[in-house]
Amino acid sequence: MTKNKALPIVTALAIAAGILVPLLIYDNLRLETVHYNIFHNNLPLPFNGFRIVQISDLHNNVFGENQQILLKAIKAENPHIIVITGDLIDSEQTKNALDLVKGAVKTAPCYYVNGNHEIRTGRYLSEIRPTLIRCGVKVLDDEKTYIEKEGEKITVIGLSDLCSGELDQAQALKTLIQNESFTLLLSHRPERFGIYSDCGVSLAFCGHAHGGQFRIPFTHQGVYSPGQGFFPRYTEGVFTRKNTKMTVSRGLGNQVIIPRVNNCFQLVSVTLYRT
Repeated sequence: MTKNKALPIVTALAIAAGILVPLLIYDNLRLETVHYNIFHNNLPLPFNGFRIVQISDLHNNVFGENQQILLKAIKAENPHIIVITGDLIDSEQTKNALDLVKGAVKTAPCYYVNGNHEIRTGRYLSEIRPTLIRCGVKVLDDEKTYIEKEGEKITVIGLSDLCSGELDQAQALKTLIQNESFTLLLSHRPERFGIYSDCGVSLAFCGHAHGGQFRIPFTHQGVYSPGQGFFPRYTEGVFTRKNTKMTVSRGLGNQVIIPRVNNCFQLVSVTLYRT
């Protein structure tokens, strides 16, 4: 190829890089808060307008000094509770995750379920779990608790990733959900939505999918997700199956160096309404 013929190609590539590189950087710095109104016929009336902020997949990411940018965004939502759906950490380092947790508990009660990255460290039971409890977080490892308001209650269930097999999680959930009415499920894995629905969960909060890492422009389609493979179904948003709804957060960090594309970091704010 002659120099004259190559010049337009080189110029086009340079222009494309000049556009795409800033967008790529922007995607991996920007924090977006998304709002979902979720209607359910089993919601007790005193909880009409109940607001929940979801934190998921921080992976030790940093949003300003001591996480002040993220904490300000959480506080702006004025949540009644905060739910944390796993993968706060990504490695041996825990400071960034703890900065977030220590600030979040000052805004609203925090409920937490672990993800695969906490379990992978081998330090979850001996170190991470006790530390979160000391910070004031309600840790739910295949456990449930209640939130009461004006004589009514909703149940918050945490489905641990310690035993991450589908059969193990299905059995644990069936036991926990017995005799409960309106249930909020915290579980790291959205790919098991069928299990949550079959067990009768009212609303599940999940993460893990990272928005599909690369999101195809002008669509809601992600390219790849752990647990779902290529072109996954559950990467962000609200899904409905039978009488169960599920929110999936794109998350707040990356588990590897591979950058996000068309897929900024996400804080989820949900408001509940009785139909």
